Amino acid sequence: MLSRFTIIIFLLLAPVKSLHSLPAWVQEPDGLVDSTLFYIERSRDPDLVIYTLNTDESGRIIPQDPIKVYWYRKSAGNKTEPLTKIQKKLAYGIKIIRQHNNEIEFYLAAYPDQIFIIKLKGLYPYSVYTKIENENFMVSKIYIEFSGGTFWLPVVGRIDLYGYIAENREPKTYSLYPNQ
Repeated sequence: MLSRFTIIIFLLLAPVKSLHSLPAWVQEPDGLVDSTLFYIERSRDPDLVIYTLNTDESGRIIPQDPIKVYWYRKSAGNKTEPLTKIQKKLAYGIKIIRQHNNEIEFYLAAYPDQIFIIKLKGLYPYSVYTKIENENFMVSKIYIEFSGGTFWLPVVGRIDLYGYIAENREPKTYSLYPNQ
């Protein structure tokens, strides 16, 4: 049986000038807007998957669709594109768990075990948090390193989460090794 990560990464490959919570050691890519929450980079190509807060003209979050997810295609002349239905459902899409007051809980379709929370208060107007190794971690970027396989069945060697420890604002990177 294929590993869950192999199948998910197969689906991931289909075709802010200031990010508030970006650590200093992470180079800020083009394509970010002020409402960027975090983004995903991959080793396969320069394209990004960007997650932004979805607001109306007055800056209020749209409760029916609070997070926009889309491609920033550096490889295609810096164009933005929506995710495909398959990418939304099985890979980069999000599932809202709950919205309450100034918080939105969600998970990524590819990894429902890792819960993320958007908090609309604190160090920045909005930040994304998750719990890793019993620490509250403010996420800025996710990087997926492919270590082989084929175009249709790639192997993920490492997933890095970049950000800060929420309690002390210490920059940190967590590395996950899905095939170990």
